[in-house]
Amino acid sequence: MAVAVPPFESFYEQHRDEVHAFLRRRAGAQKADDLFQDTFLRALRAYDRLEHGEHLRAWVLTIAGNTIVDAARRERPTAELASEPAGEGAGPAAEGAAPVTDGRA
Repeated sequence: MAVAVPPFESFYEQHRDEVHAFLRRRAGAQKADDLFQDTFLRALRAYDRLEHGEHLRAWVLTIAGNTIVDAARRERPTAELASEPAGEGAGPAAEGAAPVTDGRA
């Protein structure tokens, strides 16, 4: 027999402290509040699709972990594109560089 899904308010009250502590440990105090809001917003959006109320703790902690990963991806620096397309002129790094050889004489 499946466990009934409790109202979201009850779910939130039951898990909020543990989720916030988890986020503080994994992401730091400064980021935890924003990640906490994102976590419960994602949970709220998916809550109506839950089929049963089992393993809600694991479910919300998985959402919290995924929220941390997603935030880290957004913050990751991206490589800057070269201002000149490849093959057009040798950039400053190539000037004075030794020719590439395979090591055979």
